[in-house]
Amino acid sequence: MKKLYFYGILPLFLMLNSCGLGINSAGNKYLTVEQGAIPPEFGKDGTVLLLVEDADSNLWYKKYINKHAENKYTGPYKIIQYDELDASPYSNKEKYRYVFLSDNTSKIQHIDNTGVSSSEWKYFLVYDRLTEKQYKSKTAPVSWAKFMGVYFEKLDAKRIENGG
Repeated sequence: MKKLYFYGILPLFLMLNSCGLGINSAGNKYLTVEQGAIPPEFGKDGTVLLLVEDADSNLWYKKYINKHAENKYTGPYKIIQYDELDASPYSNKEKYRYVFLSDNTSKIQHIDNTGVSSSEWKYFLVYDRLTEKQYKSKTAPVSWAKFMGVYFEKLDAKRIENGG
């Protein structure tokens, strides 16, 4: 049993844990105001963050945007569909200034002797509707769900720092 733990379970645990550390490290490096991923004014005006969940978003994206918003972002937010952005009440750009959404999705398929598998990358951005400026992550890790969670943590920290 000790051999199974040492050679099987422990390396698997360390590998999975290091992937999470890599995502946090990438988030600390790329999800900053200086890297252009977070608006410097974010949270100063007490606006409500709009989180866009497209009708064609996959179920995993919908699951994680809900989960991370609830668990990692303490400010006010609304989850909406993209086509609701210009509808009332969300057309009020003063109140609903910032929009969080997924920009590009890149997929790659791997074919080897075990079969076909695919990986998906997502870029995230915050769009400032008043200045019409995009604040985009410069990296898109395969573990995009964890990266989304780190993005929400960074946005929340900036909101709190700015008094929002």
